[in-house]
Amino acid sequence: MIREALQHLSQSGLIEIRQGAKGGVYARQVGYELLARSLDNLIASNRIPHASLIEVRQEIEGYGADLAATRRTDDDLADMEASVERTSGMVERPRQFAEENIRFHLLVVQASNNAILSALVRAMRKLFFAETTELHYDLDALQAAVEAHRKVVEAIRMGDAPRARTAMGAHIGAFDEYVSRTHQRREEAP
Repeated sequence: MIREALQHLSQSGLIEIRQGAKGGVYARQVGYELLARSLDNLIASNRIPHASLIEVRQEIEGYGADLAATRRTDDDLADMEASVERTSGMVERPRQFAEENIRFHLLVVQASNNAILSALVRAMRKLFFAETTELHYDLDALQAAVEAHRKVVEAIRMGDAPRARTAMGAHIGAFDEYVSRTHQRREEAP
């Protein structure tokens, strides 16, 4: 029974079992990939609905924008503004836009200067953003996203935490509405 438990922990990436004279059981430092894999498995095995994912994104990223409004550095602000400018030039290149969009969201959370929040979002990157790179966007949707990014950055620049949180939540909600309206949502298990 102990051997099976150790094997399971080893397969999960939590421990390393070494053979030989200097062998033994060693704890591994847990990285973002392990957390991301665990969350993916949790959601897949429990058939968690898409709406739950959107709610969590709105809360986590909204909180990140809220904190960024009072904790961001000048460099953080410059990085977010540069990302907005890049996306505004990519509205006719949806795939590149989607990648820069992800970068923007990560920059906002990074600007919160909360290491745990940043680690959590990086670990959940695949879960949060996989859908965004697989969609077909129309020009209006991409332009609306650029405008939403501008609103988030403006609120952060002004130090208006409630407005930053609201702007980010509205942006994520608008994305979800677009996915639903255009019938591009992944099938949810019953």
